[in-house]
Amino acid sequence: QSCLQPTFSAMCPCHLAFETAVAQRSLDIAYFEQRRIAREPEEVAFGQIVQEARALVEGRLAERGVRVDVDETAARCVVHGDRARLVELMQNLIDNAAKFSEGQENPTVTIGLREDASAGPAFTVSDNGVGIEPAHQE
Repeated sequence: QSCLQPTFSAMCPCHLAFETAVAQRSLDIAYFEQRRIAREPEEVAFGQIVQEARALVEGRLAERGVRVDVDETAARCVVHGDRARLVELMQNLIDNAAKFSEGQENPTVTIGLREDASAGPAFTVSDNGVGIEPAHQE
């Protein structure tokens, strides 16, 4: 057997735990390094961003019985930015909205587009959850 292929059965449990911790730390470092990599912005349909983000949380949506509605006008908009970060952002927003609409009769996350005369268009993500108590709102 080559030295590049250690037999884990010969390792003591503490050595294996150390190796696992080192591997996990390496993965953590790689993840954070990847996040610092500057990516070229690109133009992409907002609906594609939503679709990719939704695919990443589809299992949790199905578990919770959450429906996601996407406004067609919003889906057709083209955005310019870091696709990976936009997908990550949308994934977090969908997942959080789904989490807080849990327990509703028909849990729904709605993604839309709002026109603001002074600020321009803005994408919205809302849910039919219980909301935030006024005392905890900023």
